[in-house]
Amino acid sequence: MLQDSSKTLSPFVIMTILVTTLGYFVDVYDIFVFSASRMTSLKEIGVPPEKIMDSGIFLLNLQMVGMLIGGVVFGMAGDKLGRSRVMMISILTYALSTLANAFVTNIETFAVLRFLSGFGLSGELGLGATLISEILSKEKRGLGVGIMVSFGVTGAVVAGIMAQLFDWRICYIIGGVMGLLLLVFRMKMIESGIFKNIPEHAEKGNIMLLFKSRERFMRFFWCVTLGLPTWFVVGILMTFAPEILPSANLPVIPTAVLMVYCYGVMPLGDLSSIILCQLFKKRQPVIVLFIILSIIGPLAMLYLPRPLSELDVKLLFSFTCFGAGAWVLMCMVSAESFGTNLRATVTTTVPNFARGSVILMTMLLSALKAHMPLLDAVMIVGAVAFILPLIALTQLPETFGRSLEYLEK
Repeated sequence: MLQDSSKTLSPFVIMTILVTTLGYFVDVYDIFVFSASRMTSLKEIGVPPEKIMDSGIFLLNLQMVGMLIGGVVFGMAGDKLGRSRVMMISILTYALSTLANAFVTNIETFAVLRFLSGFGLSGELGLGATLISEILSKEKRGLGVGIMVSFGVTGAVVAGIMAQLFDWRICYIIGGVMGLLLLVFRMKMIESGIFKNIPEHAEKGNIMLLFKSRERFMRFFWCVTLGLPTWFVVGILMTFAPEILPSANLPVIPTAVLMVYCYGVMPLGDLSSIILCQLFKKRQPVIVLFIILSIIGPLAMLYLPRPLSELDVKLLFSFTCFGAGAWVLMCMVSAESFGTNLRATVTTTVPNFARGSVILMTMLLSALKAHMPLLDAVMIVGAVAFILPLIALTQLPETFGRSLEYLEK
Protein backbone atom coordinates (compact mmCIF):
# COMPACT_ATOMS: atom_id res chain seq x y z
CA MET A 1 0.00 0.00 0.00
CA LEU A 2 1.30 3.45 -0.89
CA GLN A 3 1.23 6.54 1.22
CA ASP A 4 -1.87 8.63 1.62
CA SER A 5 -1.48 11.80 -0.41
CA SER A 6 -4.44 13.51 1.22
CA LYS A 7 -4.19 16.03 4.02
CA THR A 8 -5.49 13.43 6.48
CA LEU A 9 -2.93 10.72 7.18
CA SER A 10 -4.13 7.17 6.62
CA PRO A 11 -3.98 4.64 9.49
CA PHE A 12 -1.22 2.81 7.60
CA VAL A 13 0.95 5.94 7.46
CA ILE A 14 0.34 6.63 11.15
CA MET A 15 1.20 3.01 12.03
CA THR A 16 4.40 3.23 9.98
CA ILE A 17 5.52 6.40 11.76
CA LEU A 18 4.67 4.89 15.16
CA VAL A 19 6.51 1.62 14.56
CA THR A 20 9.52 3.39 13.05
CA THR A 21 9.65 5.69 16.07
CA LEU A 22 9.55 2.75 18.50
CA GLY A 23 12.29 1.06 16.49
CA TYR A 24 14.57 4.07 16.92
CA PHE A 25 13.68 4.15 20.63
CA VAL A 26 14.95 0.57 21.03
CA ASP A 27 17.97 1.43 18.87
CA VAL A 28 18.99 4.31 21.16
CA TYR A 29 18.29 2.23 24.28
CA ASP A 30 20.74 -0.43 23.17
CA ILE A 31 23.45 2.03 22.13
CA PHE A 32 23.43 3.75 25.49
CA VAL A 33 22.75 0.85 27.81
CA PHE A 34 26.42 0.00 27.23
CA SER A 35 27.54 3.50 28.26
CA ALA A 36 25.20 3.46 31.29
CA SER A 37 26.43 0.07 32.54
CA ARG A 38 30.01 0.27 31.25
CA MET A 39 31.79 0.44 34.59
CA THR A 40 29.71 -2.16 36.45
CA SER A 41 29.69 -4.66 33.57
CA LEU A 42 33.44 -4.42 32.94
CA LYS A 43 34.22 -4.78 36.63
CA GLU A 44 32.04 -7.88 36.89
CA ILE A 45 33.70 -9.66 33.97
CA GLY A 46 37.11 -9.06 35.53
CA VAL A 47 38.55 -5.94 33.89
CA PRO A 48 41.05 -4.26 36.29
CA PRO A 49 40.00 -0.75 37.46
CA GLU A 50 42.97 0.91 35.75
CA LYS A 51 41.94 -0.57 32.38
CA ILE A 52 38.22 0.21 32.49
CA MET A 53 38.47 3.42 30.44
CA ASP A 54 40.68 1.87 27.76
CA SER A 55 38.50 -1.27 27.64
CA GLY A 56 35.41 0.91 27.39
CA ILE A 57 36.95 2.80 24.46
CA PHE A 58 37.82 -0.52 22.79
CA LEU A 59 34.27 -1.88 23.10
CA LEU A 60 32.68 1.43 22.10
CA ASN A 61 34.87 1.57 19.01
CA LEU A 62 33.96 -1.98 18.01
CA GLN A 63 30.28 -1.09 18.32
CA MET A 64 30.90 1.94 16.10
CA VAL A 65 32.82 -0.14 13.54
CA GLY A 66 29.79 -2.45 13.41
CA MET A 67 27.61 0.59 12.76
CA LEU A 68 29.89 1.84 10.01
CA ILE A 69 29.81 -1.48 8.17
CA GLY A 70 26.13 -2.08 8.88
CA GLY A 71 25.22 1.42 7.75
CA VAL A 72 26.68 0.71 4.31
CA VAL A 73 25.13 -2.78 4.08
CA PHE A 74 21.63 -1.85 5.28
CA GLY A 75 21.63 1.43 3.38
CA MET A 76 22.46 -0.21 0.06
CA ALA A 77 19.93 -2.97 0.77
CA GLY A 78 17.29 -0.34 1.56
CA ASP A 79 17.78 1.25 -1.85
CA LYS A 80 17.74 -2.11 -3.63
CA LEU A 81 15.05 -4.06 -1.73
CA GLY A 82 12.91 -1.42 -0.04
CA ARG A 83 13.03 0.57 3.19
CA SER A 84 10.50 -1.33 5.34
CA ARG A 85 11.68 -4.84 4.40
CA VAL A 86 15.30 -4.14 5.32
CA MET A 87 14.25 -2.50 8.61
CA MET A 88 12.84 -5.87 9.71
CA ILE A 89 16.20 -7.54 9.13
CA SER A 90 17.94 -4.76 11.03
CA ILE A 91 15.82 -5.04 14.16
CA LEU A 92 16.03 -8.85 14.24
CA THR A 93 19.83 -8.64 14.09
CA TYR A 94 20.27 -6.18 16.92
CA ALA A 95 17.52 -7.66 19.11
CA LEU A 96 19.23 -11.07 19.17
CA SER A 97 22.69 -9.52 19.63
CA THR A 98 21.50 -7.31 22.49
CA LEU A 99 19.92 -10.30 24.21
CA ALA A 100 23.18 -12.23 23.92
CA ASN A 101 25.10 -9.34 25.57
CA ALA A 102 23.40 -10.30 28.84
CA PHE A 103 25.33 -13.57 29.02
CA VAL A 104 28.94 -12.48 28.39
CA THR A 105 31.62 -13.55 30.85
CA ASN A 106 34.77 -12.14 29.24
CA ILE A 107 35.95 -9.13 27.25
CA GLU A 108 36.45 -11.13 24.04
CA THR A 109 32.82 -12.27 23.83
CA PHE A 110 31.65 -8.81 24.83
CA ALA A 111 33.67 -7.35 21.96
CA VAL A 112 32.13 -9.66 19.35
CA LEU A 113 28.59 -8.97 20.56
CA ARG A 114 29.05 -5.19 20.73
CA PHE A 115 30.21 -5.33 17.11
CA LEU A 116 27.16 -7.38 16.08
CA SER A 117 24.83 -5.11 18.05
CA GLY A 118 26.29 -2.08 16.31
CA PHE A 119 25.92 -3.78 12.92
CA GLY A 120 22.21 -4.43 13.51
CA LEU A 121 21.51 -1.04 15.07
CA SER A 122 22.93 0.79 12.08
CA GLY A 123 19.81 0.45 9.93
CA GLU A 124 17.15 1.96 12.18
CA LEU A 125 17.68 5.72 12.06
CA GLY A 126 18.62 6.17 8.40
CA LEU A 127 16.03 3.81 6.96
CA GLY A 128 13.38 5.21 9.28
CA ALA A 129 14.16 8.81 8.34
CA THR A 130 14.15 7.88 4.65
CA LEU A 131 10.83 6.06 4.86
CA ILE A 132 9.08 8.81 6.80
CA SER A 133 10.48 11.51 4.49
CA GLU A 134 9.11 9.68 1.47
CA ILE A 135 5.64 8.80 2.75
CA LEU A 136 4.87 12.34 3.96
CA SER A 137 4.53 15.56 2.00
CA LYS A 138 7.46 17.99 1.90
CA GLU A 139 5.52 20.23 4.32
CA LYS A 140 5.07 17.43 6.89
CA ARG A 141 8.20 15.32 6.51
CA GLY A 142 10.27 17.44 8.89
CA LEU A 143 7.68 17.06 11.63
CA GLY A 144 7.42 13.32 10.97
CA VAL A 145 11.16 12.73 11.27
CA GLY A 146 11.27 15.14 14.22
CA ILE A 147 8.69 13.05 16.09
CA MET A 148 10.62 9.86 15.34
CA VAL A 149 13.96 11.22 16.52
CA SER A 150 12.58 13.20 19.48
CA PHE A 151 10.78 10.24 21.00
CA GLY A 152 13.45 7.79 19.92
CA VAL A 153 16.26 9.49 21.84
CA THR A 154 14.32 8.99 25.08
CA GLY A 155 15.53 5.39 24.81
CA ALA A 156 18.73 6.71 26.38
CA VAL A 157 16.74 8.03 29.37
CA VAL A 158 15.20 4.61 29.87
CA ALA A 159 18.64 3.00 29.55
CA GLY A 160 20.02 5.32 32.21
CA ILE A 161 17.12 4.63 34.58
CA MET A 162 17.30 0.87 34.03
CA ALA A 163 21.04 0.87 34.69
CA GLN A 164 20.39 2.44 38.09
CA LEU A 165 17.51 0.10 38.99
CA PHE A 166 18.60 -3.28 37.62
CA ASP A 167 21.63 -5.46 37.16
CA TRP A 168 23.37 -4.72 33.86
CA ARG A 169 22.51 -8.18 32.49
CA ILE A 170 18.80 -7.54 33.05
CA CYS A 171 19.16 -4.26 31.14
CA TYR A 172 20.41 -6.10 28.06
CA ILE A 173 17.64 -8.70 28.32
CA ILE A 174 15.05 -5.90 28.40
CA GLY A 175 16.53 -4.36 25.25
CA GLY A 176 16.55 -7.65 23.36
CA VAL A 177 12.99 -8.52 24.31
CA MET A 178 11.73 -5.06 23.30
CA GLY A 179 13.32 -5.52 19.88
CA LEU A 180 11.77 -8.93 19.32
CA LEU A 181 8.31 -7.68 20.34
CA LEU A 182 8.60 -4.73 18.01
CA LEU A 183 9.44 -7.04 15.12
CA VAL A 184 5.83 -8.27 15.16
CA PHE A 185 4.48 -4.75 14.56
CA ARG A 186 6.96 -4.17 11.73
CA MET A 187 4.73 -6.34 9.55
CA LYS A 188 2.14 -3.53 9.52
CA MET A 189 4.44 -0.96 7.91
CA ILE A 190 3.91 0.34 4.38
CA GLU A 191 6.56 0.85 1.72
CA SER A 192 7.57 4.16 0.22
CA GLY A 193 5.64 5.03 -2.94
CA ILE A 194 8.58 7.13 -4.16
CA PHE A 195 10.81 4.06 -3.90
CA LYS A 196 8.27 1.90 -5.74
CA ASN A 197 8.19 4.41 -8.58
CA ILE A 198 11.93 4.24 -9.29
CA PRO A 199 12.36 3.19 -12.95
CA GLU A 200 13.60 -0.37 -13.45
CA HIS A 201 16.68 0.81 -15.34
CA ALA A 202 17.83 3.15 -12.54
CA GLU A 203 21.02 2.25 -10.68
CA LYS A 204 19.85 1.67 -7.09
CA GLY A 205 21.91 1.45 -3.90
CA ASN A 206 25.30 1.68 -5.60
CA ILE A 207 27.54 3.33 -3.04
CA MET A 208 30.20 3.80 -5.71
CA LEU A 209 28.02 6.61 -7.08
CA LEU A 210 29.30 8.64 -4.15
CA PHE A 211 32.85 8.33 -5.44
CA LYS A 212 32.14 8.94 -9.13
CA SER A 213 31.58 12.63 -8.50
CA ARG A 214 33.77 14.80 -6.28
CA GLU A 215 30.86 17.13 -5.64
CA ARG A 216 28.63 14.24 -4.55
CA PHE A 217 31.29 12.77 -2.26
CA MET A 218 31.94 16.13 -0.59
CA ARG A 219 28.18 16.59 -0.15
CA PHE A 220 28.18 13.26 1.71
CA PHE A 221 31.24 14.18 3.80
CA TRP A 222 29.82 17.53 4.88
CA CYS A 223 26.53 15.87 5.87
CA VAL A 224 28.49 13.51 8.15
CA THR A 225 30.24 16.41 9.90
CA LEU A 226 26.87 17.87 10.94
CA GLY A 227 26.58 15.02 13.47
CA LEU A 228 29.98 15.57 15.12
CA PRO A 229 28.83 17.96 17.89
CA THR A 230 26.16 15.53 19.08
CA TRP A 231 28.58 12.62 19.22
CA PHE A 232 31.29 14.61 20.94
CA VAL A 233 28.77 15.47 23.64
CA VAL A 234 27.32 11.98 24.14
CA GLY A 235 30.22 9.81 22.99
CA ILE A 236 33.01 11.65 24.78
CA LEU A 237 31.76 14.11 27.41
CA MET A 238 28.94 11.96 28.76
CA THR A 239 30.35 8.45 28.30
CA PHE A 240 33.65 9.32 29.94
CA ALA A 241 32.27 11.83 32.45
CA PRO A 242 33.55 9.77 35.45
CA GLU A 243 37.10 10.37 34.18
CA ILE A 244 36.70 13.87 32.67
CA LEU A 245 34.79 15.65 35.46
CA PRO A 246 37.45 15.17 38.18
CA SER A 247 40.11 16.58 35.84
CA ALA A 248 38.01 19.77 35.62
CA ASN A 249 37.60 19.94 39.41
CA LEU A 250 33.91 19.06 39.11
CA PRO A 251 31.80 16.59 41.10
CA VAL A 252 31.91 13.02 39.76
CA ILE A 253 28.54 11.96 38.37
CA PRO A 254 27.91 8.48 36.94
CA THR A 255 27.20 8.32 33.21
CA ALA A 256 23.86 6.61 33.86
CA VAL A 257 22.69 9.60 35.92
CA LEU A 258 23.85 12.17 33.38
CA MET A 259 22.14 10.18 30.66
CA VAL A 260 18.75 10.66 32.28
CA TYR A 261 19.23 14.43 32.51
CA CYS A 262 20.72 14.83 29.04
CA TYR A 263 18.29 12.70 27.13
CA GLY A 264 15.40 14.04 29.12
CA VAL A 265 15.92 17.41 27.40
CA MET A 266 17.35 16.28 24.04
CA PRO A 267 13.85 15.52 22.66
CA LEU A 268 12.95 19.15 23.43
CA GLY A 269 15.97 20.23 21.42
CA ASP A 270 14.99 17.97 18.51
CA LEU A 271 11.41 19.23 18.43
CA SER A 272 12.43 22.86 18.92
CA SER A 273 14.90 22.69 16.02
CA ILE A 274 12.27 21.17 13.72
CA ILE A 275 9.63 23.73 14.75
CA LEU A 276 12.06 26.59 14.09
CA CYS A 277 12.79 25.14 10.65
CA GLN A 278 9.06 25.01 9.94
CA LEU A 279 8.68 28.64 11.02
CA PHE A 280 11.64 30.05 9.08
CA LYS A 281 11.47 27.61 6.13
CA LYS A 282 15.21 27.05 6.46
CA ARG A 283 17.48 24.49 8.13
CA GLN A 284 20.96 25.99 8.06
CA PRO A 285 20.51 28.98 10.41
CA VAL A 286 18.81 26.69 12.93
CA ILE A 287 21.73 24.23 12.79
CA VAL A 288 24.16 27.09 13.50
CA LEU A 289 22.05 28.20 16.47
CA PHE A 290 21.99 24.73 18.01
CA ILE A 291 25.72 24.17 17.50
CA ILE A 292 26.34 27.40 19.41
CA LEU A 293 24.00 26.26 22.18
CA SER A 294 25.85 22.95 22.51
CA ILE A 295 29.16 24.80 22.89
CA ILE A 296 27.99 27.04 25.73
CA GLY A 297 27.50 24.23 28.28
CA PRO A 298 31.04 22.74 28.11
CA LEU A 299 32.60 26.23 28.16
CA ALA A 300 30.54 27.12 31.22
CA MET A 301 31.69 23.95 33.01
CA LEU A 302 35.29 24.90 32.27
CA TYR A 303 35.27 28.57 33.17
CA LEU A 304 32.54 29.22 35.75
CA PRO A 305 33.96 29.94 39.23
CA ARG A 306 34.40 26.90 41.47
CA PRO A 307 32.93 25.15 43.30
CA LEU A 308 30.05 23.91 41.15
CA SER A 309 27.50 21.58 42.71
CA GLU A 310 26.30 18.29 41.24
CA LEU A 311 23.05 20.00 40.28
CA ASP A 312 25.00 22.73 38.45
CA VAL A 313 26.84 20.10 36.39
CA LYS A 314 23.65 18.18 35.63
CA LEU A 315 21.91 21.35 34.43
CA LEU A 316 24.87 22.35 32.26
CA PHE A 317 24.98 18.88 30.72
CA SER A 318 21.24 19.13 30.09
CA PHE A 319 21.64 22.49 28.36
CA THR A 320 24.44 21.06 26.22
CA CYS A 321 22.25 18.13 25.17
CA PHE A 322 19.41 20.49 24.28
CA GLY A 323 21.79 22.02 21.76
CA ALA A 324 22.63 18.55 20.48
CA GLY A 325 19.06 18.49 19.13
CA ALA A 326 20.60 19.51 15.80
CA TRP A 327 21.03 15.74 15.31
CA VAL A 328 17.57 15.49 13.78
CA LEU A 329 18.47 18.23 11.30
CA MET A 330 21.49 16.26 10.15
CA CYS A 331 19.12 13.39 9.35
CA MET A 332 16.80 15.71 7.42
CA VAL A 333 19.57 17.42 5.43
CA SER A 334 21.01 14.01 4.50
CA ALA A 335 17.65 12.67 3.31
CA GLU A 336 16.96 15.84 1.32
CA SER A 337 20.40 16.11 -0.27
CA PHE A 338 20.39 12.91 -2.36
CA GLY A 339 18.24 11.25 -5.02
CA THR A 340 15.80 8.39 -4.39
CA ASN A 341 18.11 5.72 -5.83
CA LEU A 342 20.82 6.62 -3.28
CA ARG A 343 18.77 8.17 -0.47
CA ALA A 344 18.56 5.16 1.89
CA THR A 345 22.26 4.42 1.37
CA VAL A 346 23.23 7.97 2.29
CA THR A 347 20.66 8.57 5.03
CA THR A 348 21.69 5.30 6.70
CA THR A 349 25.44 5.70 6.33
CA VAL A 350 25.60 9.38 7.32
CA PRO A 351 24.35 8.99 10.93
CA ASN A 352 26.41 5.83 11.35
CA PHE A 353 29.54 7.52 10.03
CA ALA A 354 28.76 10.39 12.42
CA ARG A 355 28.42 7.87 15.26
CA GLY A 356 31.58 6.18 13.99
CA SER A 357 33.43 9.48 14.31
CA VAL A 358 33.64 8.55 17.99
CA ILE A 359 36.35 6.10 16.90
CA LEU A 360 38.47 8.93 15.52
CA MET A 361 37.63 11.14 18.51
CA THR A 362 38.65 8.48 21.03
CA MET A 363 41.81 7.68 19.06
CA LEU A 364 42.74 11.35 19.02
CA LEU A 365 41.82 11.65 22.70
CA SER A 366 43.96 8.65 23.63
CA ALA A 367 46.92 9.98 21.65
CA LEU A 368 46.65 13.47 23.10
CA LYS A 369 46.14 12.44 26.74
CA ALA A 370 49.44 10.56 26.58
CA HIS A 371 51.20 13.93 26.15
CA MET A 372 48.98 16.44 27.98
CA PRO A 373 46.34 16.64 30.71
CA LEU A 374 43.09 14.84 29.89
CA LEU A 375 41.07 18.08 30.00
CA ASP A 376 43.29 19.77 27.41
CA ALA A 377 42.98 16.73 25.16
CA VAL A 378 39.18 16.82 25.44
CA MET A 379 39.13 20.52 24.54
CA ILE A 380 41.15 19.94 21.36
CA VAL A 381 38.88 17.09 20.26
CA GLY A 382 35.85 19.26 20.97
CA ALA A 383 37.22 22.16 18.92
CA VAL A 384 37.52 19.91 15.87
CA ALA A 385 34.02 18.49 16.42
CA PHE A 386 32.41 21.95 16.52
CA ILE A 387 34.39 23.74 13.81
CA LEU A 388 33.95 21.18 11.00
CA PRO A 389 30.11 21.35 10.85
CA LEU A 390 30.24 25.16 10.74
CA ILE A 391 32.49 24.86 7.69
CA ALA A 392 30.08 22.28 6.24
CA LEU A 393 27.20 24.75 6.26
CA THR A 394 29.14 27.05 3.94
CA GLN A 395 29.43 24.17 1.44
CA LEU A 396 25.96 22.59 1.55
CA PRO A 397 22.88 24.09 -0.14
CA GLU A 398 19.68 24.83 1.78
CA THR A 399 17.38 21.79 1.50
CA PHE A 400 14.14 22.82 3.21
CA GLY A 401 11.12 22.11 1.01
CA ARG A 402 13.11 20.43 -1.76
CA SER A 403 11.28 17.82 -3.84
CA LEU A 404 12.56 14.29 -3.19
CA GLU A 405 11.40 12.79 -6.48
CA TYR A 406 14.68 12.82 -8.38
CA LEU A 407 17.55 10.42 -9.06
CA GLU A 408 21.31 10.58 -8.78
CA LYS A 409 22.70 10.11 -12.27
